[in-house]
Order: sequence, then structure tokens, then C-alpha cells
Amino acid sequence: MSKSVSIIGGVVVILAGVACGGAWYTGTQIEPLLRADVDRNNQQLAEALAGNDISVHMDLTGYERRWFSSTAYYTTTFTTAKLNDGQPIEVQIRANIEHGPFPWSRVSSLKLLPVLADVHAEMINTPQMAGWFTLTKGVSPLQGHSTVGYDKNVQSTFTAQPLVRKAKRAS
Repeated sequence: MSKSVSIIGGVVVILAGVACGGAWYTGTQIEPLLRADVDRNNQQLAEALAGNDISVHMDLTGYERRWFSSTAYYTTTFTTAKLNDGQPIEVQIRANIEHGPFPWSRVSSLKLLPVLADVHAEMINTPQMAGWFTLTKGVSPLQGHSTVGYDKNVQSTFTAQPLVRKAKRAS
């Protein structure tokens, strides 16, 4: 009996080591991938908006890597003469990234195929965006969830919260 317990214990230790090492390695791969995606997105946005009275630019403004997860911070700046008196509008996004190959949120929902990352992103409540957060009762107006495969294939879902505005009553 003790021999089988030792074997099972050894297998568990090996699997845990592979999962931890995989999460660490995956975490080292995500930041360069994000920076390349931001550069590609900016190029595509510039091409798509050429000749229009709007410009959009995205920056990866921060990245905090931990062993099993990371947090990325983005700022997207919109500039057009038609909004905000021509002053830039900044939307800040926080993305909580769980490293693969087996992010806990996927394991806990029995999605056991290995992935590079599982990402939950949402707008950050800044003074410039406070009005939007008021209309959604303090909840991030826009949220996204993405799963990134090792083949760089991305599956995403975006959610926009309903806007609630109190109507003024006529006297």
C-alpha cells in the first residue's frame, strides 16, 4: 500500500511542478505578445481611420507579472474635433491575465484544454469616465473576456452594461 501511495504522491508532485513551471514560462511569453499586439492594433487603426477626423492610439502603460497571473494596463486615446472640444479622451483598461497552461478559472469550470492565457478586462473608473460609471451604477461599462490559445488564436466575448439614467419629472 505504501508503494502505491508513494507513486501517486510522486505523480501529483510531478504534475504540480509541470503546471507551476508552465504558468511561469507562459507568463514570460505574454508581455512581448501584448506589446506586439498593441503595435499591430495601432497600425491597423491608423490605416482604417486615415482621412477621417478621428485618431485612436493604444498604449500598454503597465505590466505586472506574477507567477500564475499578470495584470496589464492599457490607455486608449481618442482625439476628434467633434467630441470634448477637440481634447483627447482617454479610456483606461485593466486586464487580469491568468497564465496557462491551466488557468484556475478554466480548471474550476472544468475547461481542461491547455491555453496560453485567460483574460478578464474592464474599464477603470477615472475622472474622465466617471459619468459612464454613474450611468452603470458603479460597474465597468465595458468588460471583455478572452481566451488565448498557444496557436495565438483568440476567442473573445465583450459585454456592455445597460445605462440607467434617472428621468427628470416635469413640475
